Amino acid sequence: MFENLSAACNGEPERLREVGRSLVHAPTWNAMRTLTRAMLPLRVIYRVGGEWIAPAQFPHLRLEQRFESEHEIVLVGEVPEPYTPCVPFFYFFEGVLQEIPRLLGLPRAIVLESEILARKVKIRLLLPESLPLPERFALRLRALLRPEDLVAAFEQQRRELTDGLVAAQAASLEVRRIFDGLPDLVVIHRDGILLWTNAMCQSSLGY
Repeated sequence: MFENLSAACNGEPERLREVGRSLVHAPTWNAMRTLTRAMLPLRVIYRVGGEWIAPAQFPHLRLEQRFESEHEIVLVGEVPEPYTPCVPFFYFFEGVLQEIPRLLGLPRAIVLESEILARKVKIRLLLPESLPLPERFALRLRALLRPEDLVAAFEQQRRELTDGLVAAQAASLEVRRIFDGLPDLVVIHRDGILLWTNAMCQSSLGY
């Protein structure tokens, strides 16, 4: 998908980032928007996004993050095997990370450092200053009047993540069922270590 997206963007990193920024305003990010209405600190929003939103939106991505200072965050992402390496995805993801402060009415985060490889990305962001105290108080008061929105958003995100994992497991079982019914010998291994064999292989080899 991202290779097609890259072709549509002529492989230009900034256009790929812009597509990522637009994702933050899509309906699938309702949970994150609810968090911003609760007026949590920006660093907490990034942390929750990394632990809840990212696994649901990008299940193939391993993500680590750490704060170097109050307004500086370093994020390291990796696409492990057997997933296909994809540089365009990392430019897209960079745009997502930049745009998150806009949900609070703040300027975009500034990219201080960006190192993108085939399977790995390291991004250092400078986060904007928070809103003035009166505005933060008004938004927090509004959120307190409807705390059920925050709970519902988290529950929705949990359901989406659970449904995605169930679908992935069902797909894996279906592929295994197909392989098991083949008349040919099928062996799955990693570095020479057998991980799985189909029924025909077990019958032919006697184990």
